[in-house]
Amino acid sequence: LGVMYENGEGVEQDSEVAASWYEKASAQGHGKAQLNLGVLYENGEGIARSTERAAASYLRAAENGEMLAQFSLALMYREGRGVPKNDKEAARWMTKVAQRGFAIAQINLAFMYLSGEGVTKDYRTAADLFSQAAERGHPVALNNLGLLHASGLGVEKDYVAAVRNFALAANRGLANAQLNLAKATEQGQGVATDFGEAAKWYRKAADQGEPEAQYRLGLMYREGRGVRRDRDAANLWLERAAQNGVKDAERMLKQ
Repeated sequence: LGVMYENGEGVEQDSEVAASWYEKASAQGHGKAQLNLGVLYENGEGIARSTERAAASYLRAAENGEMLAQFSLALMYREGRGVPKNDKEAARWMTKVAQRGFAIAQINLAFMYLSGEGVTKDYRTAADLFSQAAERGHPVALNNLGLLHASGLGVEKDYVAAVRNFALAANRGLANAQLNLAKATEQGQGVATDFGEAAKWYRKAADQGEPEAQYRLGLMYREGRGVRRDRDAANLWLERAAQNGVKDAERMLKQ
């Protein structure tokens, strides 16, 4: 009944009434209601916003096995929202969700292993987690797995594998992957050098506001590599990069 009121299914949508029904079901140990109540508390929909009550409701739902509650609780422990910041608790709950195959949790946990946040730093485990999420086609996982292959951290250094992963993520529209693919193509790492192809990928990333891509595309226009030399286009992209904080672009514009 709470879901019907929250979504307006067969009744007039009313988040306040939905919260009331979720409260009743939550008190009876209904995990999904505890999760939904937590969401309402976190967003302040139909009920006064309270991250503390959201976290408490997520905890009850998480203990009842609700995966999204476990994930939300992990984020709250990681960020210190509604609960004291606790990296170990964040990692514990994130691990539970990652083991259930949730790609976003696998990626978050991989970053935690890269930095040693709540866990012992372990590049191999991070690579394994990125790989699991990459198998589901997640572009962030593909891109970061590519970076690990390029650096040889947690996996064997393999520029060809790095480019393969960059390309998969780039074709899914991830600007940072488009930048990484462009750099590899410009430098001939794991793929034949092709300035025209590099410029194409720099342009895709630059159009999404990626500062380094804007800077590098500006250089290619200035030098006529992969594109026709065009001082106006060069300045346009260098100015955008400078506006986005690229100091080298600022210096280049003064030359």
